[in-house]
Amino acid sequence: MHGAHACDLWASSQPVHLHQQPVGCVGDLAVAQLPTIPGDAYPPGGVSGEETPGATGAPMSSDSSARFMARYFPVFLLGIFMSILPVAMTATLWFDTYWRNHPDNPLYTVMVTGGLVVLLCLGHIAMVRGLNGALWMILPVLAVALLTALSLIGSSLHTVLQLAALVLPLLAMLVFNSQRHREMRRLLVELRKKRC
Repeated sequence: MHGAHACDLWASSQPVHLHQQPVGCVGDLAVAQLPTIPGDAYPPGGVSGEETPGATGAPMSSDSSARFMARYFPVFLLGIFMSILPVAMTATLWFDTYWRNHPDNPLYTVMVTGGLVVLLCLGHIAMVRGLNGALWMILPVLAVALLTALSLIGSSLHTVLQLAALVLPLLAMLVFNSQRHREMRRLLVELRKKRC
């Protein structure tokens, strides 16, 4: 038993059903196969009555995996970048507006922006892992960015910068509320349940 790989021991103890592929291993991690995505394309708008991706429980083929990525990866990346951009922008503008003459202005700007970006990245990692509350790690950061942008109104900043600082957090929230992003999050939660 000492020479056995931890992943081999785990995989050998799990029953394999006819409609599932066995769990694979990547290093010491056990990795479940993705569900099958039926049909050539997803129904636009998630038409009720039609089968949803991952509903069969069968493994996802490379073709259906590519279709899954083609449908959801762009909106996932848009969500990441649309959440990081307003946080970095509003934190930088706030420190440069209100703490312009402070000797540690650059240090505080980098520390606050970096901390918030790490929190956003952890939220997106939790989202990919299919955790239900992952979005609640991201939305409060965007709300703080929006409140920070509101505090910049009436300052000496150019109007275009103030408008961008206000609009970008709202656009990020719009991306997270889009039908495709909600569908992606729901499918990732279903995939997590099937892995467990």
